[in-house]
Amino acid sequence: MTELTVLPADLELLAKKCKSLISLKISDCDLSDLIVFFRMATSLQEFAGGHSLNKGFSISNVGESDDGLIRFALGCVKLLKLELRSCCFSERALAFAILQMPSLRYIWVQGYKPLKPFVTIMLMLGPSGT
Repeated sequence: MTELTVLPADLELLAKKCKSLISLKISDCDLSDLIVFFRMATSLQEFAGGHSLNKGFSISNVGESDDGLIRFALGCVKLLKLELRSCCFSERALAFAILQMPSLRYIWVQGYKPLKPFVTIMLMLGPSGT
């Protein structure tokens, strides 16, 4: 089986030409490479962004740095649901991202691979711990 390489420019072209695309699954890439795609693909319902139809986002095996997750969160303030599977982010970046998405009602993290261990996510709960 041949490994398919999709460049950010390819995804941008897909978003530009497929205006009615509502669902797309992408894995094994750096999340920061997808930021422009999310902004251009305004009809997607399963990806996040500034459009009112976007409700949830599920990513797996992405992230090589905190930068992509942080940039994603800053552009997804209306996101309701976020699922992360086998992604490499620090807990600090994950906590920051969650705090940037005030509409977020559901988050699921599976197979978490921390970049920087021993940083607590409990800080985002505040002084009461709840």
